Amino acid sequence: MKKQTRPKFQGEWIPETEKALIRASLEWPGQTIWTQTVGRGHLPQTVARERFDATVACLTIDSFYASRIETEKTPNLNALCQADWPETPCDLVLLPLEENGQKELARDIMQSAFMHLAIGGTLAISLQAKAEPWAREQLKPFNKSIRIKKYGRVLVASVMKEEPLKRVRDFSCELAFRDNDRLIKYSTRPGVFAHRKLDLGSRQLLNFWTSTEALNAVDLGCGAGPVSLGLAARNPQTQIFAVDSNTRAIQCTQENAKRNGLANITTMLNHDENLKVSRPADLVMANPPYFSNYRIAEVFCINAQNNLKAGGKFVLVTKQFQWYTENLPQWFSAVEIIERGGYHIIVGTKN
Repeated sequence: MKKQTRPKFQGEWIPETEKALIRASLEWPGQTIWTQTVGRGHLPQTVARERFDATVACLTIDSFYASRIETEKTPNLNALCQADWPETPCDLVLLPLEENGQKELARDIMQSAFMHLAIGGTLAISLQAKAEPWAREQLKPFNKSIRIKKYGRVLVASVMKEEPLKRVRDFSCELAFRDNDRLIKYSTRPGVFAHRKLDLGSRQLLNFWTSTEALNAVDLGCGAGPVSLGLAARNPQTQIFAVDSNTRAIQCTQENAKRNGLANITTMLNHDENLKVSRPADLVMANPPYFSNYRIAEVFCINAQNNLKAGGKFVLVTKQFQWYTENLPQWFSAVEIIERGGYHIIVGTKN
């Protein structure tokens, strides 16, 4: 392997957790390296360039973040937009963790990566130094011998795999709800919207749209699929297109459709304004997220307008309705707002 040198950062902002892992990783061997990124792919890009004879894979469960990882100039780097790590073994895992990230998702990703590590391989995580107790608690089940190295406000904690993991935790969650007297069972995973609970906004959407007639419908931001499952179960002639940017959400929706015997749900991975379903929709439903300064909400509105037939309805649920009242009329006519259970149901009709 090429002699390693400390990587240089030329003015570009790089997350401190990724900088620390780049520096720490130089001492660990490995021909198959798995990473993630909390930025724009600086960690996997740098590791792949520095270790040109290794194979580097960067996992992201969201297609939006996958689109920001440039790999064309780094032939030994593979961006994996999928729900889980590959089934093949690896030698080294480098995981930068966000301070405000989803802790259960981090634990799930760490455990899965460790299970695929070859004996003698290393799992390393980086996070804020103040989170050292949490880091030790998470790594202890893998190996009680934990190595800590600090880089200013960031630390890198690592363990070597000496034996297979004895106790494997299941981070999935089983849930159920009733719709039109039918009990619908479904499961969620860490990283999927409303993991471990039925979101009340989704419940309000199903309560609002009570029709059981056959229709073509799109569920934007489907999550684990409760809205899609509820609509699909009402009429076997209904066709549902369940759309999400999260690969775990798509996986959960697919499995939940099979579990409930619903063959009328088609899943689609999408994060941009180019969504195109195979049949013009009578109905588009959405429960837009509150982050991203309404950019995702705008994408939802554009995709709804592009995929609805004339006279079709766009029905969304929110607690913060002002942006929609100001902006929805540019895409839809006859915008209505109905307050229900602390939420606002907004209905727009396509001309």
